[in-house]
Amino acid sequence: MVVFELDFYLRYDTVTSPCYSGVQQEDGQADAVFLSSQANTRPNGIVFSASDRQLSPLAQAAWLHYVALFFDREGLAASIYDQIKTLYDCHQSNMEHVPDRPSIAWTVNNQKEWIIYHDLYYQQLTSDAGAELSTPSIPIQFHNDIHTADIVIDQTDLTALADDPSYDEWLLAGDFVPGTVSYDQPFIYQHTVYRQDEPVDDR
Repeated sequence: MVVFELDFYLRYDTVTSPCYSGVQQEDGQADAVFLSSQANTRPNGIVFSASDRQLSPLAQAAWLHYVALFFDREGLAASIYDQIKTLYDCHQSNMEHVPDRPSIAWTVNNQKEWIIYHDLYYQQLTSDAGAELSTPSIPIQFHNDIHTADIVIDQTDLTALADDPSYDEWLLAGDFVPGTVSYDQPFIYQHTVYRQDEPVDDR
């Protein structure tokens, strides 16, 4: 038996996806446990780094080949990866000559500290999508650095901001106060703050 560790779920009894039905927190009976963390202390642990932000999007997808080895599904993995790569390359080619490339900032609030991502994954994904990545200064000057962004894609765990998180809570966490210089941001006036799957601002 092989188990994928679900790091994001603190309570396994709340998982509703049928893909993970019957998953238990204990993994002592597993032959192997795939871990996303480099801090591997399990004798049956196998580090799985597909989410490494220093990898390009296609390099992350290529981890399919590695996982497939444990299930004797190398052929299926190769077929799936080829489909992913074909679609990705097609979209990248379509966006290659976009005349006006918007600036995008990928952000996250991690324990009240704001981060603007500039890792290889975000550089490549943003460029291939026909946009430019906002570059943070060192050390980060959050309001100044994000001011260049036409679009913000935020990955903050909103439940850490409030019990009932909203766009206003996100603005508050970022110290974007109406009537102040901090609020004078293109992405606020253009209503272009997004999660990875939906807009988060109130139009």
